[in-house]
Amino acid sequence: MEKRCGPKKEEKMKKIGTVLIIIVFLFLLPSTSLPMNKKVSSYKDDIIRFGGDWDLKGVFEKDILIFNGKIKLSGEVKGDVIILWSNFELKKGTTIDGDLILISSKFKREENTFIKGKIIKYGSLKELKKIARIKLGNSTTPLTFSFFLSFFFWYVFILVIYALIPAKIEKLSETIKEKTLKSFLWGIVFYIIIIILVLIFAILSLFIIGIPFLILLGLFIIILKGIGRAAISFLLGSSFSSSLNFKNIPSALILIIGLLIIMLLKIIPIAGGILLLILDSIAFGSILLYKCKNC
Repeated sequence: MEKRCGPKKEEKMKKIGTVLIIIVFLFLLPSTSLPMNKKVSSYKDDIIRFGGDWDLKGVFEKDILIFNGKIKLSGEVKGDVIILWSNFELKKGTTIDGDLILISSKFKREENTFIKGKIIKYGSLKELKKIARIKLGNSTTPLTFSFFLSFFFWYVFILVIYALIPAKIEKLSETIKEKTLKSFLWGIVFYIIIIILVLIFAILSLFIIGIPFLILLGLFIIILKGIGRAAISFLLGSSFSSSLNFKNIPSALILIIGLLIIMLLKIIPIAGGILLLILDSIAFGSILLYKCKNC
């Protein structure tokens, strides 16, 4: 008989997940996430908000990304709107040219609101489990749910990273395409450096001083891995879409296609782990090449 998590446990897991994601992305937070000037009615940069109540009004040239808040939106958005763990209300007369992506969020819209793109909804972990579960008689396959849960986590991760630094992600994908072998070799160098640092901090942790460095190193690796996965996913998704002559594909969908390719490679027995290691090496190496102009 299947054990079900209680509502309180699910809420606790959701809050913990939200806090962890916010901590990671605060390190990537660009200047565009500063409070808006209420006197200005047109915004040329991405709008990014973490928590709080927001009454957003005006013309938004790029994307809007909200974490764990209460939002009322009025006006015109020329990009995508991405809402995570929030209450979202679309006011009368509002137009969204791109997609509306709702992740575990409540959505309410008034009359005469227009969404020209798609409305994409992802529910709670409980709902995701119902979607992902494949029933074989009275049994289920835990591996299937694990796959979808991992996919869901990485998609949210790279989607937010792309929303924060879209130009850099696209530039990294170009670097990977143009300098694949060189990126891989620099990625190997990166792994060697990381192994040496882990050993040094592990030894220092015996004297307590190394523990904070180990934590910071781990967080640093997670952030870089997310950036690398976003770049690889964008490259694979773009290449796949181009090969099928798909045009004007939203960035969110491109990332889904690319990440799905990566996740499918991952489940190949034995070879999958090796392929994923190679892809991560290429991603890490491309970041080093992007930062080091003379390499």
